[in-house]
Amino acid sequence: MSQLSTNLKTFRTNKGLTQAQLAQLISRESSLICKIELGASSGSLTTLTKLAEVLGVTVGALLGELNTAAGNHKPTSTKEGERNE
Repeated sequence: MSQLSTNLKTFRTNKGLTQAQLAQLISRESSLICKIELGASSGSLTTLTKLAEVLGVTVGALLGELNTAAGNHKPTSTKEGERNE
């Protein structure tokens, strides 16, 4: 499973949303959310932007580039075991 898949599911469930509810909030089909969470699709930049907005995170956080929600811009490890803080 990709970092996007894992992060999307985590952020979605933390908000208490089903795949169908999240899809409705971004005007997409629930099958797309399912595909992203399964790693079968990465979604378009427009979709990722809408997902991030609804979930209260950055696109970078969804992609695993940042360690948490919007406003906390600490990059995750650049190399295994190393952090940029």
